[in-house]
Amino acid sequence: MKGLLTIDLAGKKTNAQFGMYAIKLLTEKRGITLNDLSELFTGVDTDPVKSFDLMVDLLYAGISNYNLINGNNEQVNYFKLYNDFGSVDKSEYEKIFKAFLETQISGQAVSQSNDEMDKEPTDKKKA
Repeated sequence: MKGLLTIDLAGKKTNAQFGMYAIKLLTEKRGITLNDLSELFTGVDTDPVKSFDLMVDLLYAGISNYNLINGNNEQVNYFKLYNDFGSVDKSEYEKIFKAFLETQISGQAVSQSNDEMDKEPTDKKKA
């Protein structure tokens, strides 16, 4: 299934499911709009703290979404997740990022610029 990820967090297998609701949770957590989504990834390859924070926020959204989809009413403890994420090897970051991008809207939002998303169609017949 696209956007599904299982990751070992502090010795426990944890599932995350990315998709539209996960994106909603992420943008709300970050206080941004969908148009600002691509900016989250700027500089993560050079700033380890930004990368760590983003991966935790992605997982928070994905795990919360997975729980809701599967009828698990357990709330994700963000602070415990942040602490437990320290046990995740950096090589797992790419898996998290790829699972997030597997969902169509995520990939589109990250790959398109804000300007392109906000432009009015040039061909009025297609609008």
